[in-house]
Parts: sequence; structure tokens; C-alpha cells
Amino acid sequence: MPPLLTGSQKTASALRRTERALRTWLDESDSPRGDIDKMLGLVGELRAWVQGHVLHDIEKALDHKTREGDPGAHQPDERD
Repeated sequence: MPPLLTGSQKTASALRRTERALRTWLDESDSPRGDIDKMLGLVGELRAWVQGHVLHDIEKALDHKTREGDPGAHQPDERD
């Protein structure tokens, strides 16, 4: 059985937490706004990059279920 959360999903979650922490820091009156804005930009780029891996992991899991004949798995029909 595959793990409940893949490495890419754990990374995506960590990046979301990082973004929240940066936004909280940005709200402080003495925060280095320019630096934080740059960090937020980098975190956004990383999140987009990791999201592609999350989608790949989901597709791989669905494909694995379909091959094993899991009745709960999506079975493509002519419309897919």
C-alpha cells in the first residue's frame, strides 16, 4: 500500500506553511518587506514546480489502482 502522503505532497504542505509564516512576518511593522516579497516570489515558484510532481503522484496512484482492478478506481470510457 502506498504511503498516505507522498514526498511531493509533504513538500507542498511545507511550502504552504512557509508562505503563511512569511505573510505573517510581512505584517509586522519592522519587517524587511522587500526581502520578504522576494522570498514569497521564490516560494510561489517552488509551489508551482512541486504541484506538477503532486499531480504526477496522483496520476500514478490512479493508474496503479486501475491496473489492479480496484472497483473504486476511475475506469475510462469512450468519452475520456
